[in-house]
Amino acid sequence: MLALLLLACQTQSAPPATPRPAPTAPPTPLLVLRAPAAAVLTSSEVGLPVTAARDHLGAAEAARDTPNEVLALQTYSAWGWVEASTRTWSGGGRQASETLLLTLRAQGARKAFATWAADTERAPFSSSACPPSVAGLDDCRLGTAGDRALVVGYLDAEAFRLETTGLDTPALGAKQAARLPAT
Repeated sequence: MLALLLLACQTQSAPPATPRPAPTAPPTPLLVLRAPAAAVLTSSEVGLPVTAARDHLGAAEAARDTPNEVLALQTYSAWGWVEASTRTWSGGGRQASETLLLTLRAQGARKAFATWAADTERAPFSSSACPPSVAGLDDCRLGTAGDRALVVGYLDAEAFRLETTGLDTPALGAKQAARLPAT
């Protein structure tokens, strides 16, 4: 009898396996981009109080601020505009305004730079390469006209445009260049 019981235990089939979900691979980490607001100049760096600021500025919103919204939106879209931050500082007859733009790729920042660099060549500005103190950028241009100046530059997928009156623009350009990430 014991032999029959042992034989019966050995011939019983195992219960059907419960299906288990296939193991999932860990999620692929997303590329985290730093917002331009984290890299734009600060009031202490400029030496003037902020009088206006905008962050997370999209291409459509920026285009609305231009005389030809349709053309501006086409241009900004061609740059691969992700978002921008703007700041304006003023006080004591001195002022500065900056736009710091994040694009999808370096090619987009290069296009934005080319457009802004052309402004350094328009009257009243006299255009030149940036001084060596504005280091670490892929490219940089400086336009000067008396106490007014415009510096534009880009590094990888970020481009900036900084226009000033009565300030040391190359020094501010150097500070901005240092705030951009090295890739």
